[in-house]
This record gives sequence, C-alpha cells and structure tokens, in this order.
Amino acid sequence: MELHVVRFHVAKAYLDMARAVIDLKLQAPSHDSMNDAEFGLVSCTYVYSYMSITAFVSGQLFDRWNREGSNLKENHDQYEVFEQFMRKEAPDLKSGLKLLCNELKIKKHHEIAPTTWQELTKFLKDYRDYFVHPNPEDFNGIMTKIREIPRNFASSTAVSVIGHYFDELNQERPDWLKKPSLFIPKVRVDGKR
Repeated sequence: MELHVVRFHVAKAYLDMARAVIDLKLQAPSHDSMNDAEFGLVSCTYVYSYMSITAFVSGQLFDRWNREGSNLKENHDQYEVFEQFMRKEAPDLKSGLKLLCNELKIKKHHEIAPTTWQELTKFLKDYRDYFVHPNPEDFNGIMTKIREIPRNFASSTAVSVIGHYFDELNQERPDWLKKPSLFIPKVRVDGKR
C-alpha cells in the first residue's frame, strides 16, 4: 500500500481566502453588527493577501535553499538552517521580495513596476499594519479611508507582486493567480455583542 503525501499550496490558499470575502453578501440585524462584520471581512482581505505574498516568497526561497548545489545556501553559508537565514536576511517582506529577485536574477519590482511597489508599500504601511494592530483612536478615520479604496485592492496587490516573478521569467502566471477558486456566497451575522 502506498502512502499518500498531502501537499498544501499555502500562497494559493491564503489568496483564495482573501478574494473569497470581497464580494460576499452580508446579512446583519443592525447597523453596528454590519460595521463589525464589514471590518472583520475587510481585515481578511488585507491579512490573507499579505500572508499569501509572504508564503510565496518564503516557499520559493526555501525551495532554492534546499536544492542540490544551492547558490543561495552557498552564498549564505554562515547560516546552518533556513529559518536562521530568513530571520537575518529577510526579516521583513520587502527584503524577502528583493532577495528572491536577486536569486532569480530578475529586475526588482520597483525597477520595472514602480506602481505595484508603491501599492505594496501603501498596503503594508497604511492598512495591513492597522488590521494587525488596530488603534481605537484612529479606527473611524482608517475605516473611512479603506471604504474609499476598491475592495479588491489588497488581493490585486498580492496578485501583482507575485505575478511579477512569473512575468519576469517569461512564464505564464498560474491559474490560481488569474482567478479565485474559493467562494463564500454570504455570511449571516447574529447581531449579539
């Protein structure tokens, strides 16, 4: 009998989750309940989009680190394990993105797609950080700004950032970047606080 190895495509799963809540219909018994639910769902698009990019970059670097005759491992031989390498060489997403570009010998995002890089910076600084560490004092102002941005801003940014690698390598973007595969038709909110 053969063992079945379960494999997960983490970057795809996170991106699917980010996109699944964008057009979802909400039913809520009160305005307050609707606001709470909307905040929760919008936060999903930002946090899961960020996690998708992070999973993609770390997965690609991990794959290259573990290859036979790895240039990445050879050029960073002061690190014994991948986790140590990532902590020191790619402590944040932007340094990981640049490191992967260097490893693949392709142009960096800001060189070829400055708009995407600016959107990523805005996404990380203004919104992702806010959803991870919400400041109650700024809550209404931030949510007002976010409501003015297209709901797919975070997931579209993730698609652009990840797609950059395929584009630069003249490879077709995978289907999971082109269209979502997870759909959540509606969410019912209880309304009790």
